[in-house]
Amino acid sequence: MNIKTLVADYQIVTPMFLGSAKQEDLARINGASFKGVMRFWWRALNWHTTQGHDDNARLKELYANEAALFGKAKDKDNKGGQGLFLLKIKQHVNETISAVDFPKTDKGSAFLGYGLFRSDNDDKHVDKNAWNSSDEIGFSVTVILKHKIINEKQIEQLCNVLKVIGLCGGMGSRSRKGFGSLALVHLSYQNKPVPFAKSSLQDYKDNLYEFLNQGEDRKPPYTAISQQTQCRVSQTYTSAIVAHNEIGEMYKTLKKKIKDTQTTFVKGDDRQIFGLPLDDKDNKRRSSPLFIHIHPIQEQFVILLLYIPATFHPAINKEPNEEPMFELLDNEHFQGI
Repeated sequence: MNIKTLVADYQIVTPMFLGSAKQEDLARINGASFKGVMRFWWRALNWHTTQGHDDNARLKELYANEAALFGKAKDKDNKGGQGLFLLKIKQHVNETISAVDFPKTDKGSAFLGYGLFRSDNDDKHVDKNAWNSSDEIGFSVTVILKHKIINEKQIEQLCNVLKVIGLCGGMGSRSRKGFGSLALVHLSYQNKPVPFAKSSLQDYKDNLYEFLNQGEDRKPPYTAISQQTQCRVSQTYTSAIVAHNEIGEMYKTLKKKIKDTQTTFVKGDDRQIFGLPLDDKDNKRRSSPLFIHIHPIQEQFVILLLYIPATFHPAINKEPNEEPMFELLDNEHFQGI
């Protein structure tokens, strides 16, 4: 049988914390977890492909396209089933690292990874383990395509998703805070390399621009790329951990405001932009629209800040104050693409 495949090799740039059924244990890299990452970025990339002015109708169209490609559980009418591809994961990395090996809890990396580290006099948390970062291939993903029913447009969408994950994505706990950052090393279709320039900082910026410069000039109803999306890339750093700790220090500083010589935490509308539990809104949550990613450029590393705003929450009428976020995006350490 003629089997069509996409194969992507990824480098793990920063330690990847993958939880298991027992939260203190480290899970192996698996297809279910990676498929969830693929779904997220497929949705982020494909809002602009839907048509019309009615967001509800467009969401239904998007959901139908996603269900056709990725599959869905059968409903009461027995509609649903497998998607148009299968996933196989081959894990190469075996080295683990403990959160206890990170900078102490007053440092930037630990601030971004709150909950992964045990702080002084803290009985709630333990130092969790992670798959360690490396300059080698951490794992490989084989996408086995059902070639008789999948079309070229859907194959192109999957190819783009695999690229974007390796440009600005991550996997595992606190991936939006830069942990588990992934970089695409190789991508092939039918054993032939897919062109993907990545040798320079300019290549990286050009690749980001290709995928992020799309959509409408208004906020989508969920986290998706639009003309409102903001992207910044930092100067280079000597190591991934140095870069991650640096953005952690900036993030920590931003979340504290100096008022009358006293440090106070950001509150109210300013706090919303960082994501928060909404206890008075049916216990719903809203994740931060800011994605932190650490990316290798030759033997150095850069910080990517990706701000993907959306309608904040359907139960909240007032949009959050974006000023604190732009204070970070406009930091002198960063440039647009």
